[in-house]
Amino acid sequence: PDYRSSTSRVDGQISIFEEHYYNNSAQADHPDNHASTADHLLNISRLEDKVSALEDRLDNRSALNILLEDHITSLESQQKKGRERNSRLGDQVSTLEESLSSQSVLVSRLKGQMSTLEKQHKNHQAQASRLQDRVATLQKQRKNDDRTQGAGLGNQRATLKKHSDLLKSIQAQISSFGESLQEEQKLRIQLEEAVAQLPKGNSDFPKGTENGGDWLALDSSWVVDYTGGGDPAQALDGSYATFWNPHGVPQYYNNWYIALDLTGPATLIRIAIEQYGDTWHDIAAFKLQTSQVGSPYSWADVTSFPNVPGGTDQRQEFGGFQGTARYWRFLVTETHKGFQPYLRELNFYGVPPGEGKGEQG
Repeated sequence: PDYRSSTSRVDGQISIFEEHYYNNSAQADHPDNHASTADHLLNISRLEDKVSALEDRLDNRSALNILLEDHITSLESQQKKGRERNSRLGDQVSTLEESLSSQSVLVSRLKGQMSTLEKQHKNHQAQASRLQDRVATLQKQRKNDDRTQGAGLGNQRATLKKHSDLLKSIQAQISSFGESLQEEQKLRIQLEEAVAQLPKGNSDFPKGTENGGDWLALDSSWVVDYTGGGDPAQALDGSYATFWNPHGVPQYYNNWYIALDLTGPATLIRIAIEQYGDTWHDIAAFKLQTSQVGSPYSWADVTSFPNVPGGTDQRQEFGGFQGTARYWRFLVTETHKGFQPYLRELNFYGVPPGEGKGEQG
């Protein structure tokens, strides 16, 4: 509207200039005004220039009006699109309100389910509390059972790995033992021949073993009494893979024994043991006892060994004693850690029953 008003004013000015132009022209033609004709012509030329400039401005304003009308048309189109978009947004708002109403119903149902779950959770907590009490009771019972069976059970796990390593070592040794077995047999035959050729009366055996001696052939049926729940026959089976484990007695029991009936009087002058080698269950001290009567036995000490090395699974031999009896008892009085002994093998050297006239000791 401002541009249209400005255009109208320009048109009015043009009319005024034209009227002024005609008036000046008429005055110039008047005889009395010929003297100032040149001035009037100059003024007319100036007016014509102004009119031309005003017409150019009018053309520019017309072009600007066209652009403004196009812009107004574009704005009206955008306004129409805005109204359409607002209409769509209104529809979406209605849809969202309906969805919100549905969700409110769903939330209400979920709250009901949550209340039910909370009740179930409380019940589960009560059950868990009862189970924890039961577990605590069972743990106490297990501790009591562990004390009854011996504290050494926990340490057996620590030796499992060593068992595996020992088995591998044994397998390697078995192959080498097979190769050297024939040579050992030859040496033993040669030794027996040399002993047979010794003059009578020059035997190195103590008094009572004049007829010679040897390592007794093991017999698991010799066992007549023992301590604990293990099988002592496993110390008399000639197998390195088995061992006597007198479990079921407390730590530091220090009275683990195997009582043997050799079926007749036997003179013994040497003993050999093979331990487990884990220190925890290795023998630290033991005694050898004899009884001249059967059950009830009357045990008397023959010898004792108070400083037995631990931590080795190699064969250990002990001598310096002599005793003759049918009933013998191997008595462990101490282990290095107080746990029950693990004894792989137990061997005796001397004159077996029926082969000598040894004195009873």
